[in-house]
Amino acid sequence: MSNIIAIPLNKLTRSARNVRKSGGDSIDDLATSILVHGLIHNLTVVEQQAENGENSGKYEVVAGGRRFAALQRLAKQKKVPKTFAVPCHVVDPATATETSLAENIIRVAMHPADQFIAFHDLVVQSGLSIDDVAARFGVSPLFVRQRLKLANVAPRFVRAYRAEEIRLDQLEALAITDDHQAQEKVWDSLHHDWERSPHNLRSLLTEKHVNASDRRARFVGVDAYVAAGGMLERDLFDEENEGYLADSALLDRLVTERSASLVADLEAQGWASAEVHLENDYWEALEKYNTLRPVPVDLDQALLTEADKLSADLDAMDQASENDEPSEEAERRRDEIENRLDEIEAGKTEFTSEQKSQAGVIVTIGHNGKPVYRCGLVERGAKGPSTNGDESNSSEQEKEDLSGALVQDLTTQRTAALRAALSVRPDIALIAITHNLAAQIGRLRIIG
Repeated sequence: MSNIIAIPLNKLTRSARNVRKSGGDSIDDLATSILVHGLIHNLTVVEQQAENGENSGKYEVVAGGRRFAALQRLAKQKKVPKTFAVPCHVVDPATATETSLAENIIRVAMHPADQFIAFHDLVVQSGLSIDDVAARFGVSPLFVRQRLKLANVAPRFVRAYRAEEIRLDQLEALAITDDHQAQEKVWDSLHHDWERSPHNLRSLLTEKHVNASDRRARFVGVDAYVAAGGMLERDLFDEENEGYLADSALLDRLVTERSASLVADLEAQGWASAEVHLENDYWEALEKYNTLRPVPVDLDQALLTEADKLSADLDAMDQASENDEPSEEAERRRDEIENRLDEIEAGKTEFTSEQKSQAGVIVTIGHNGKPVYRCGLVERGAKGPSTNGDESNSSEQEKEDLSGALVQDLTTQRTAALRAALSVRPDIALIAITHNLAAQIGRLRIIG
C-alpha cells in the first residue's frame, strides 16, 4: 500500500537504501529543467525512523536521488524555497530497496535519435530560439545545434541508426551537408564499412567545397565571403574545422577583386607595374626579373628601442619554452612579436620614387592567407636606376655589395616566398625534404 503526498524539501534526506551509488553527479541540466518545467516525476520515499523506533518527521529518498540533489541545489541558490512542496511516493520500508532497484533497472533510456528529433520538433513547433532551448534544458547552444544537425540527416539514415546499421560518427559525418541527395549518393557509392569511414564521407561530401583554412579563403576572409552571400557549411562535430565554403565561384570572384585592389594600391604607390600570381607560376614569373637594391633608411630611435624590447621578449619566451610546452596564448604572442620585428626590419630600407617608376611588384598568397610581396623587379637585361648599367646576374657579386641587414631581409622574403610556393606543391616539398635528408646522410657517412 502506498500513496503520493507533498513533503517540504527540508524534510527530505537521502537514504542508504538507494541502490544507485554513482552516475548521478551531473545535476546542472536537471536543475535547469526542474526550474523551467517543474518536477515531472515524483520522488520515492520511506518514513525515517528515530532511534526509539518512532517516526522522526522526515523522509528518506530511496529513488530519485538525482532529482533530490537538483532540488537541493536550487534551494541553495535561493531559486526555490527550502519548504518547496515535493510530490513523493511513500512506500513500505520493507520494500524500499526493491522499489529503488526496480526504478533503475526497468526504465529504458531514450534512444539518441529520439532526442535529436525531439529537439528539432521543439524548435520548429514552439518557435523557441536555440539559446532559449539550451537554457531550458541546461545544455550548451552547440549541443542543441548538433542535435538539430543530426535531425536534418536523410530519414533513411536516421532509421538505419535506430536499427544499429550505421554508427553515430558516420551520421555526424553525413550531417556536414543538408543535401539529402548528396548524402545518399555518397553513401550508396561506397560498398564497404571501411570505405564509409567518417573521414572519407566528409571528404567526398565536401570535395567541391573549399576549406575555410585554405589560403584563398584566408586571403579574402570568411566574413567577407559570407557578407557577399556565400554559404558556409560548418562541421559542428569537429571543433578544429573552421567550415567549408560551398560557393567556389564566388570565392574566385572575391579573390580576383581583392587582387585587383592590391594591384591598384601598389600602382598608386608609384610602382610601374604590379601582378598577383596565385598559382604555381609564381616562381616561373620571378625568373624573368632581377631585383633592385632598396636604399638604407635610418630608423626612428623609438622603433629601434621597440625592436630591442621585442627581441628580449622573444629570447625570454625561448628560454621558457625549453622547460614547458608553450600555451596557445604564448604562441599567438610569439607570432605577433615576429611579425612586428619583420615590419621594423623591412623599414630599414626603402625603394626610391625613381626605382618604383621603373620597377614592378609580384604578389602571391602565403599559407596564412597574407599577401607576400616581391618588390623592385626589373626585367632581366633592363638597366634600372640602381643597377648602374651592370646587367651581371652574379649572386656572389650582389652579396658582396649588400649590407648584412639587407641580406637578412631578402633572405626572410625569399623564405616566405618559398614557403608559399611549397604549400601548393606538396610533390616538390617532398622532393626538397628527401634531398635535404639524403645530403645529411651523405655528410654523416663522410665524417664517419
